[in-house]
Amino acid sequence: MLGLDDPRSWALTKPAYGLEDPEVEAAVGGLTKVYSEIKAGHLRATKDGKRTKLLTPDIVAYLLWRREQPCELRKSPNPKAGPS
Repeated sequence: MLGLDDPRSWALTKPAYGLEDPEVEAAVGGLTKVYSEIKAGHLRATKDGKRTKLLTPDIVAYLLWRREQPCELRKSPNPKAGPS
């Protein structure tokens, strides 16, 4: 049985993924969420020439971090949303 810290348990089999790879979008929650998590500093991106990539250990670390967060902190705040 694979532990949660094993990338294969998250269906991540390559050493690095592009931002628009379906595996990344499914794991993080969409391309907009990927960009917002990178900007917030929760997800680390690296450059490979002109392409921006996410290393698999960084994706797994992010997913494990997200599992530990309380439900109200899992959603990134929308600064453009007005008072409800």
